[in-house]
Amino acid sequence: MLDIPDSSTSSEPSTTSSSNVFGVQHPLDCSQHPDALVCHKFTNDTSVKDVWIDPGYSCVPDAVFDSSEDAGRLSIGTKCGANSAGDFRFSWPTQTGELWVQYRFKQEEEYLKKAKDYGLPHPKMMVLWEGANSCTSDQFTQTNAYYRGFPQWYEACGSGAVNVKQADGDYDLQPGGDSACYYRSPTSRPPKECVYYKGEWATFTYYFDLDGSKHGGKPWVDAWIQYDGESRVKILSFGLNYAEELQHGFFAPYMTAKDPNIDHPVWHVWYQDFLVTARPLL
Repeated sequence: MLDIPDSSTSSEPSTTSSSNVFGVQHPLDCSQHPDALVCHKFTNDTSVKDVWIDPGYSCVPDAVFDSSEDAGRLSIGTKCGANSAGDFRFSWPTQTGELWVQYRFKQEEEYLKKAKDYGLPHPKMMVLWEGANSCTSDQFTQTNAYYRGFPQWYEACGSGAVNVKQADGDYDLQPGGDSACYYRSPTSRPPKECVYYKGEWATFTYYFDLDGSKHGGKPWVDAWIQYDGESRVKILSFGLNYAEELQHGFFAPYMTAKDPNIDHPVWHVWYQDFLVTARPLL
């Protein structure tokens, strides 16, 4: 099982029709991306099992192909520990230059609303890293930290918080994009709003300039989200302090230190259309 840390150490409708998302057609056509480092779509149970890592616990429900969502489904097992759904995992040759990572994700509405009520640790949805162990300086993670309900991130096994301190000591937790999420959310802030997680399909797209060649030598990450039927929103533009190489991707609702004695409903999350490439997607 992966050693994926808690980030508490850091600072503070189903569719099968085609839609053009960030210049990438959904359902994903891998023949249009012959030079992709990873191009994977779920079409049946075999395509799910090919990339699902089963932690081997009896409390973990099997990952399955959910035809109603045209997606691979992970289920968060009750009375189960940290890796209570298993994970979808991909690897590619280590990248040190430009890298694009795109995936589609949906989570059950009740999970978003109720997980905190059961005292569950906040989850990671995506972990990218380089090396044999994900708990490394070359790590970039997307979370729902402290169940605040919106995308947040950290680097380096929780050591590097992705936020920007403001002049008054507050923090923007979605820095550099079209959104802004302030830790204290004072009314005096500019009229930007957090972009929240919803129980709907969303496409996440990440651009990494790992060697900083496009940003004056500073490694960089940009991120966008687009809910189906809505406009694309840039939710992050940030200078990285640790991650300079990426080689693996882990996708799952991973909860560090999840208490295996807690009995909660079995909730579902769905993933679709994984694409990792050095070719620009925007």
